[in-house]
Amino acid sequence: MKNWAEKYRPKKINEIVGQKEAIEKVKSFLLNFPGKKKAIILNGLSGIGKTTIVHAMSNEINSEIFELNASDLRNKSSMNLRLKPVLEQQPLFEKNKIILVDEVDGISGTDRGGVSELVSLIESSKYPIICTSNDTWTQKLSPLRKKCEIIELKEISPSEIKGVLKMILENEKKEINPETLNQISIKSNGDLRSAINELETISELGKKEIIEIYEKPKKMDIFHAMKHIFQDQAEVEMTSTFDRVDMPIDEILLWIEENLPKVYSGVELFKAYEQLAKVDLFKGRIYRQQYWRFLVYENFFLSFGISESK
Repeated sequence: MKNWAEKYRPKKINEIVGQKEAIEKVKSFLLNFPGKKKAIILNGLSGIGKTTIVHAMSNEINSEIFELNASDLRNKSSMNLRLKPVLEQQPLFEKNKIILVDEVDGISGTDRGGVSELVSLIESSKYPIICTSNDTWTQKLSPLRKKCEIIELKEISPSEIKGVLKMILENEKKEINPETLNQISIKSNGDLRSAINELETISELGKKEIIEIYEKPKKMDIFHAMKHIFQDQAEVEMTSTFDRVDMPIDEILLWIEENLPKVYSGVELFKAYEQLAKVDLFKGRIYRQQYWRFLVYENFFLSFGISESK
């Protein structure tokens, strides 16, 4: 029996959430091959749909797909043994062919022959090559980056993840407390696959077990929260303070900004404003790049950072 992550893996492009821009770029690359580049790299965190996009796209354009994992292509000899024959083999039934090299950052950094040989095979390939990577910007992949178009995938937002989880629960005829569902969506940090895996695990637990794992502390109003941050001794546990306040983080930021000069002065106020500048920096990255994992840093500087300034 398939686990839920496999069972609900999108088979069609329109089933994939949060990656519209990346999907359009992949589609353009395949339909216009050969273009300026013969290969692309899908770069992004684990669980956000890199491999799924390639498989769904191959279904949409009726293309064969040959998938190889970079762990099997660690050096020049293994590259020639496994990848080169695939590039030379004619596709079946007059179909097009896509070569997928998964987790290309797994190619050994100690044997540069692996990367250089992949670059050589890309140059001579008659078929489009798509690589996936969790971190394309490592030094060992520098030669590969020059030969590939790099397509960045966005982290999937908590609201998009929650929508997928709700769909799964409906199909599986399962029920979970809405607050638990919210926490799974947020704590996944944009990793949809891990959120689905956690949902499946939680769905098998009893109500008491779920409460023990996910029960949140009692709510706190903004005034008590600010008093806690401004007056109490700074502790790491403070980072969860604003999780208990029923207010958007941007609104909490405005409350902090307005009240800082009333409780801090001199060097303390200067240090506190430095923390707010860091909050603003991460907030900008979240909005521009959809890096939702940065929410934890925004919360850290806004709570513990402000408190430690005094």
